[in-house]
Amino acid sequence: MAGFEYVYKALSAIGYAHPIHPPMTSLPLGMVMGALVFALLGLASRRSGMTVTARHCIILALISVFPTMLLGYMDWNQYYGGVWLFPIKMKIILAISLILLLSFSIRFRPGFGEGSKAALAVYALCFLNAVGIGYFGGELVFQTTKTTFQQNKPSEPVRVTYADVGKIFGQSCTVCHSGSSPPLGLRLDNYANVMAGSQTGPVVIPGKPDESELVRRVRGIDQPRMPFGKPPLQEGEIGVVVRWVEAGAPENNKTGSGN
Repeated sequence: MAGFEYVYKALSAIGYAHPIHPPMTSLPLGMVMGALVFALLGLASRRSGMTVTARHCIILALISVFPTMLLGYMDWNQYYGGVWLFPIKMKIILAISLILLLSFSIRFRPGFGEGSKAALAVYALCFLNAVGIGYFGGELVFQTTKTTFQQNKPSEPVRVTYADVGKIFGQSCTVCHSGSSPPLGLRLDNYANVMAGSQTGPVVIPGKPDESELVRRVRGIDQPRMPFGKPPLQEGEIGVVVRWVEAGAPENNKTGSGN
């Protein structure tokens, strides 16, 4: 999304290097939740001011959902390369559904009759929709490697294989490092290509993470840090890559080099 690149560069220049969509989601999702709470309080207390506030929350949610979607579109292109990940698809579907529900709910006028009960039902649907958006947003952010290294005896160390690091590469690296023309010819889409390295030579030296260019790049020792143009890998993910290289960069769980 080259047209918005200057926005991220400007933010980076002042020290903000994170996605800009997540903070904005607090406004429409918070307003939806507020609408449901005030509607419930209004019906319970029979205070019309509460139901009026609930409707105002819905109006604010509808207004704010559009800039929130724009920022989400920008982040999607900036950090995920516009790849149609499943959580992205679900977030878009739920966002469109939320717009329709919010637009429909505005037609209900504050009161305590059947219309108010119908409004409450629609507010509840909006709330469930918001929960779904939040869930898939969390999946998008935290779907990085979910491998859990359980506590083992010293004589039974956890073995890290390519299956573990391959998940990380697939989520954070192969957007660029795959296909027919990856940067410097480095493809990270399968074990053989990772071990083949780039045009400048091997990027993984089995058993020597400090000398492996792949490790040095994800750690930020060598520049530019990878993934390029995206948030750095989490410490846990970097640890998985380091342990894999330390173990000899095995492809599977077989003893020996694993190559």
